[in-house]
Amino acid sequence: MSKKLTPQPEPEQRELSSVLEYLRSAPPALLEAFELSRLNHIANMREELSSILERMAHEMAEARLARLLLEHRRDLLQQSKGNGAVSLDSLSEIISQAKLLAERSKVEP
Repeated sequence: MSKKLTPQPEPEQRELSSVLEYLRSAPPALLEAFELSRLNHIANMREELSSILERMAHEMAEARLARLLLEHRRDLLQQSKGNGAVSLDSLSEIISQAKLLAERSKVEP
């Protein structure tokens, strides 16, 4: 004897249906409070996301700077052996490329 399995709703569907049921029976004042609560939560999440994206952009720029230094390491070492110092022009070029990448990846809130 086999039992027929009925599909269970996904957790999101169950949550949505319980919220919908709650909102259907709520008075207008409670609906307004619920709406403001959700909008406030969205604003907080947007702020958190903006902060995370800003940190990501900064760390991506630092990683790119490290990559550029790795790629130009041989040139920088040869310059320092030749005249005892690394050319400021070379370092300036690498730093300006890293800054350009940081600006490109900057996120507007």
